Amino acid sequence: MNGRSAKKASQYIVRKTHTACLWQSGSCSEFWSFLKKAENCGKTNVITDGKKHRQLPELAGKQVLIVGTGYVGRAAAKRISAFEANVVGVNRSGHSVPDFREVYSAEQLDELLPSTDILILALPLTADTFGLIDGRRLALMPCTSVIINVSRGSILDEAALTDALKGKRLFGAALDVFTQEPLPADSPLWDMERVLISSHNSFSGAGNHQRLWHVIRKNLIERSGEG
Repeated sequence: MNGRSAKKASQYIVRKTHTACLWQSGSCSEFWSFLKKAENCGKTNVITDGKKHRQLPELAGKQVLIVGTGYVGRAAAKRISAFEANVVGVNRSGHSVPDFREVYSAEQLDELLPSTDILILALPLTADTFGLIDGRRLALMPCTSVIINVSRGSILDEAALTDALKGKRLFGAALDVFTQEPLPADSPLWDMERVLISSHNSFSGAGNHQRLWHVIRKNLIERSGEG
């Protein structure tokens, strides 16, 4: 994804991050069952149980790890940080990037996963990132953690993720990308209570064309030496 997609994709990430926090309240399981059906099927008539829940988890204080500190990762970090979450990032070298509390190198990923509440994947698919989050790394994460993937399906081992969710070794996932797209109708992910699925459209929004125009204009001005 590039600059024109970052704003919309980051909004998708923030929405799913809020959902991840509320998921972790067992008292709201019926509500989130309705929400899953609404998000996965495009319905809008979500009905709650009418009860008041006073112990809902919140983003403040959550440990959010964003793998990929480019346009999308940074835009997500900026928005999630506003809710007082502890947002850290991972990139290849560990170089500092604005909007992250700290940034670590890819070699330190294994050290960060055991304390991660929400893992967000926002990095490109390369030879080095293919299968980056595999069964071994999923096993390092707390059973209360949630994964959000807006990058590429092949970065996350889908079979290992499915096994971890079935075994309750991972709390949930919000997935916008898959190894095979569209996600096959017989995939077990469709029927999992704490999995939200969208069809590779986290980047798509009504403002994309206008943002693209601004990116093109900025590039033309810079190349022509004007302004």
